[in-house]
This record gives sequence, C-alpha cells and structure tokens, in this order.
Amino acid sequence: MVLVDADLITYRAGFGSKGDFLLAVDITDSWLMEFEDRFGKDMRVFLSGPTNFRNSVATLQPYKGNRNPLHKPVHYKAIREYMINFWKAEVTDGIEADDIIGLTYGSDTIIASIDKDLKQLPNSTHYDFVKKEVFFIDEEEAWFNFYLQLLTGDLSDNIPGQRNPSKSHHKNPPNFTKNTATKFLSMTGNQLEAVKDVFRTNHGKNWEKVFDEIATLLWIQRKDRVTHNLL
Repeated sequence: MVLVDADLITYRAGFGSKGDFLLAVDITDSWLMEFEDRFGKDMRVFLSGPTNFRNSVATLQPYKGNRNPLHKPVHYKAIREYMINFWKAEVTDGIEADDIIGLTYGSDTIIASIDKDLKQLPNSTHYDFVKKEVFFIDEEEAWFNFYLQLLTGDLSDNIPGQRNPSKSHHKNPPNFTKNTATKFLSMTGNQLEAVKDVFRTNHGKNWEKVFDEIATLLWIQRKDRVTHNLL
C-alpha cells in the first residue's frame, strides 16, 4: 500500500501550475497515477485538517507561527477538494498528515513523500517522488534523524534549535546546523544522553520542560509509541 503525504502535493502542484487550476490538476494526477502505476492501485491519500494538537503544546514559540497564512497557492482549497472528491483523500482531525502516516505505515507500505520529518519512522520504506528514489530507513537511522531534529529544530515549523555548547566561547554561541549536529551525534556513543546534555547546558533547571515540548512537537505519532517518552 502507498501512503501519500498530499499536503506537499497540494503546494507543489499549486505553485508549480502558476495559478492555472487545470494544470495543477494535471500535476496532481500525474504524481498520484505514477504511484499507482509503480506500486499498485492500493493507495491512501492524506491531507492535514484544520486542527492540530501541537498548537496547544507550543509555548516557546507559536507552532508554524513564522508562516504567512496567505502564502498559499491560488487554488489551494480547490486542489484539496479535488483530491478529496476524486482521489478519496482522507482529512485528519487533531493531527497532521504525517501523523496518520506514522500510525498507518508497516512492513508492506511505501511512504510517498519528500518530508524529512517522516524519516524518523523506524523500518519504513519511502519513495521520494521528486528524485524518483525508493529508500529504507532502519531503526538506528530513524533515531539518529530524530535526535538530529532535536538539536537543529525545524525552521519551517517554527520549532527552535539548540545552541552548540562547543561554541560556548562565542559571545553569542551559534545554533547547531545539520552538519554540526551530524558531526556531534556521530562522535558520541549514547546519542540520546548527549542530546539531553545539550538541553541541560542550554536551559538549566528548565531543561526537561523544554526538551519535552520540543520532542513532542517533532515526534511523528506511530502505532507502537504514540508519544516519545524519552525523559
């Protein structure tokens, strides 16, 4: 079964068509038909609904608060309605499309997405529909990707990253980048404890609260473990 992250398709088809609705439909159809042709007709298409539990979790910074609500394709709603009506897209309630994919995936599924967040799902098979590549994420790589996000945050979702303690001699220590976080994690044995140490250094007695909030915002829900529970 193919599990489709249709939020990304909505934006890429919408902006790629430059305001031409029929072209947006053609782009949407071309991707979804490609998934069917390549992996079989068994497919579920997911769209994020208007409610999201993360909005009430975020206290450090508003979740996705840095996004311009007007920065959407001209036919954003129409493209979504098209996928709902013609491709039987399922709209989530209280969680995001990523989460329902996490709750649904298994050994017999392929995740059609280019979203880095889904790379934290252990033992998952993915299809990058832009690069046309199929790849597998094992458990070790999945946890590494999640720890990486804990250090770097997520700029697109307005989730703050962490200052790099090794740069503490700086007047304003820089935050971890993907490269520095990768190097940091690769040089440590217990990656989770190393990440916790970063939070302890950066946030003192409040580190657990900050860690729990950021981890909850980043964590993709899944059948075997709905919450992260890493403390």
